Amino acid sequence: MSGYLRDSQLRRQLEEKVKEATRTRQAAEEGLKAAQDLIDQAKRVDANVTEAEKVLTDASAAMADKDYKTAAEKSGEALERGTRIYRERSRAIVDSSANLAKLAKSTGADLAEAEAALAKAEGALASEELGTAIDHAKKAWKRSEKVLQEHLSSSFSKVQALILSAKNLNRDVAPIDDLLSRAR
Repeated sequence: MSGYLRDSQLRRQLEEKVKEATRTRQAAEEGLKAAQDLIDQAKRVDANVTEAEKVLTDASAAMADKDYKTAAEKSGEALERGTRIYRERSRAIVDSSANLAKLAKSTGADLAEAEAALAKAEGALASEELGTAIDHAKKAWKRSEKVLQEHLSSSFSKVQALILSAKNLNRDVAPIDDLLSRAR
């Protein structure tokens, strides 16, 4: 009878170890997928993800070696690094859009729409909604860029009119005309 109890106990221990190994493998697989997805998102916004990819490669190698515990740890590290890189890139995009909006505002244009989008981008960054923050920052960028393009077009038109007026007054405008053609 004691042999039967011992066999039963060993069987339960073995089943527990198999269950634990399965849970660890699943955690490693989920971690690898989450890290890869985040790194792909960061790549889409031109973030330098080399640091996170190296750790992810280590996690994949551990997974291939069936070292699920190490794979789970490394995928967690890759996810953490990827998140940091993605957050930094998102911050840079929002900051660039804010700087362009500031430049556009210096022309005296109404940038209420861009400023509202930037405020939404800042809010999204604060709540770690990085994709949403980038979308709002891009909207602000496009609006600011449009304002600046309109300002440049207007300025070019004014300069061309001044050059024509100077030509009508028999002034030498060749150097200015040359500069204007290079500025385009």
